Amino acid sequence: MKRNVLVILMIIPLALMAEIRYKIVNLGNGFATAINNSGQVAISTWSEDTATRYTDGLGLEDLGNPNPSDDIYAQGINDHGQIIAFNTTQSFRYSDGRGWEQIGPEEDFVQAWGINNRGQVAGMMENYQIFRYTDGIGIEIVGSGLGGAINDHGWVTGMSGGVFLYRDHFGLQILGPGWGMAINNRGAIAATGPYGPVMYYHDKIIPMVGGGIVLGMNDKNQTVGFIELDVGWASWRGYIWSEGEGTRDLNDLIDPASGWLLWEATGINNSGQICGNGIYNGQYLPFRLDPVKHPKQKVPPSVKKIPTPGKKAVSTH
Repeated sequence: MKRNVLVILMIIPLALMAEIRYKIVNLGNGFATAINNSGQVAISTWSEDTATRYTDGLGLEDLGNPNPSDDIYAQGINDHGQIIAFNTTQSFRYSDGRGWEQIGPEEDFVQAWGINNRGQVAGMMENYQIFRYTDGIGIEIVGSGLGGAINDHGWVTGMSGGVFLYRDHFGLQILGPGWGMAINNRGAIAATGPYGPVMYYHDKIIPMVGGGIVLGMNDKNQTVGFIELDVGWASWRGYIWSEGEGTRDLNDLIDPASGWLLWEATGINNSGQICGNGIYNGQYLPFRLDPVKHPKQKVPPSVKKIPTPGKKAVSTH
């Protein structure tokens, strides 16, 4: 009996050390910036001369460059596969069947940072003006500062003397110190603050202890980003944070024999798929993490049910 207990105690730590929650999909070339709920990923090439989109079954799709004389940086993607991108002075939205469309006046500096499922775009213009773009309406200035992430309600967040929330009919509200990096459809805002990352949710401020720079969030209030263990990119580690488990290094949740070092996580969707960038075979490559579905363990049927007092045991066969 003692020997069996000892064996069990020896096995448990090994199982915990080998916790594999995700399988890695190598997305090929470039760097991943965002993911939608279908698992499509927005990717910029290292040369930044074209924007690409990864789709299961199709692989990397070259979306081209609306202004080939300039660089292009893919920044966001929505559930329709629309992608926003910007170059040194202008921003664009890509849609299947329509191609690239410019956001805002050609003569103005416009940098798009977020897109929602209605095709609305948020970002920053000249003189640190925060804007929201809507088809049929055009550019609306919602405040001044740095922005902005946007959810499906059209709410915008970013930094304007602190973390802000902009909503129609309510205007711009300052929530606290920091920079709002992501906002989900529940109205939760993930922010990088002066003392670490926090979440603003239903008038509560929730510290995301152990986290680092927030780069993405889903509607389950899970956030992803990177932790800086030391000075420099080589010390970055991608992480996931949730209220139930706190901060987890994503490198601890993949097969240790995979050969990957996950530097940063840039987006997470509602299925728990995560996109990001890391090192594999000495190359900096984009990845997608797909949650591993562990089969449920079948409990062997008992020969007899345990009888309640005063009753006979009943056979299960």
